[in-house]
Amino acid sequence: MTDYSKRNNPKFSQHDFDNPLTWLESLSQEDLRDWLRRALWVRITLPLIIPPASRIAVEISTTLKKGSAKLKSTVREIVPVLLREWGRDDPKAVLDDLLIISGRLRAASSEASIADIITRRLGDSEDAVQLRQRGLSVLSGFGCSERTAPLFEQYLKNVEYAAISYRALYRYDLKYAETRLQDIVSIFQDSPDELDMVVRTLFRDLQSPSQLVDILVEYLREAEPRSILDVVEALRCAGVFNAELFIRAKPTHRIKVFRLLLERCPPSDLQQLLLRLKPVGISFYSLRQRDGTELIQAISYDSLSEQRISDSIVSTHELSEEVMEAFVIGSEPLAWVETISGNEWVN
Repeated sequence: MTDYSKRNNPKFSQHDFDNPLTWLESLSQEDLRDWLRRALWVRITLPLIIPPASRIAVEISTTLKKGSAKLKSTVREIVPVLLREWGRDDPKAVLDDLLIISGRLRAASSEASIADIITRRLGDSEDAVQLRQRGLSVLSGFGCSERTAPLFEQYLKNVEYAAISYRALYRYDLKYAETRLQDIVSIFQDSPDELDMVVRTLFRDLQSPSQLVDILVEYLREAEPRSILDVVEALRCAGVFNAELFIRAKPTHRIKVFRLLLERCPPSDLQQLLLRLKPVGISFYSLRQRDGTELIQAISYDSLSEQRISDSIVSTHELSEEVMEAFVIGSEPLAWVETISGNEWVN
């Protein structure tokens, strides 16, 4: 570790204390790098005065963000250098501050240095976990790319980093939202609060509710059947799997989701699935038509808007006997007749 405290202390005028940003703007790249080193390693930030209760990295980055485009560009060149200089024996707070400054100044040129620190230079201590989370968050803020996607995929398997990695990946390519949803449910199966947060964040990040329905369609096609009930329950508890969602979705996609639920959910879980969907306004019924054929009908009813939509999902002869046995136990058969004007419900 370099001892920066032995460097000559610069001298300041009252004008420098009154206008620290002007002083910073006057520095050469080398002098600005030396000032940042001293500020972070030795905690001497003069002529910038940091309030005792404030975080050095936040105050420095806030000041630098007010500077000229040239100053910010110079800082973005300096930060990767300082990240490479940080050693395992240096204070962890220095690295944390560098990561904060890198993120707040959008120093994307730090990407390679941060990735190297995350994968090679940090251990497995509690401090290391927090710093790795910070580093992944900064990389996510830069935007996941072809270069960093493998890194996020690697840490997606770890409960400490899964939420950050999942969000970075699906923001890069929405396909990850469906292909990795199963992984997320498995990772957080014993942490319902964490799973709830991840699901809510995903829903908030989507451009429209119909995107979630699209994700569900693709997920259900490839999902492990035994996990389907858990995924639906996670979405239901997060308040995003309900009648309102499907009423606003495209009819074809709505029907695809409902059909896939019936076809791919294990018969042993089907009764529980039907019971859990009713409170959120989604019900399935077996219906006999006048010609003797039977259909499975889905009704989506949003009590707030009082909107109601019914969809014919699948003919019962297309479902297995096991599915139909489970379905009949958990459903409420209704009568169905044909009229001149069309189909109508009868008591």
